Amino acid sequence: MIRIGIVGSDNSHAMAFSEITNLPEGINGLKVEDASVVAIWGFERKRTEEVASAGKIPEIVSYPEDMIGKVDAVMVVLRDGAFHYKFSKPFIEAGIPTFIDKPIETSIDNAKRIIELANEKKTPITSFSTLRYDEPIVKFKEDLSSKGPLTTGFVCGPADATSEYQGIFFYGVHIVELCQEIFGSGIERVMAV
Repeated sequence: MIRIGIVGSDNSHAMAFSEITNLPEGINGLKVEDASVVAIWGFERKRTEEVASAGKIPEIVSYPEDMIGKVDAVMVVLRDGAFHYKFSKPFIEAGIPTFIDKPIETSIDNAKRIIELANEKKTPITSFSTLRYDEPIVKFKEDLSSKGPLTTGFVCGPADATSEYQGIFFYGVHIVELCQEIFGSGIERVMAV
């Protein structure tokens, strides 16, 4: 059984990830076997208790680092990406595989620090938007493959420059990842309007 810790209860992802692993029926037919969320930490105690109760998480820790030694992997799912370096760092240093919810960070310097630390400590990390795996996107990409190479395209999605969660970083990553998935890594120019 893989023991997972969750850092951040303010995001709906904390609830979803714990329900997918901990509830016998999962959610919407999706169930992850052989894994269980065993501990959670969040800024607000009341919200953390709600998530722990709904997701059947047995332990609420006082500090994120209290999970070290109790978990095999950690998910840093704080809504505000500006906290991701600070709260992923102890786990990466401890060699605990770490999923960092989108965006990996809102500071390029801190994003680089995360990657450098993970390389130094040889700790697996990942951070991504799941939209590239949505059925309509997968089908769209398959349909495009029969049309020949793309030379231009338009992608739109939510990205609020005034979001309290560091503006465009909060949802903008979804759009960026869709572009990468559909157009590949050879994009030469991007324009945001």
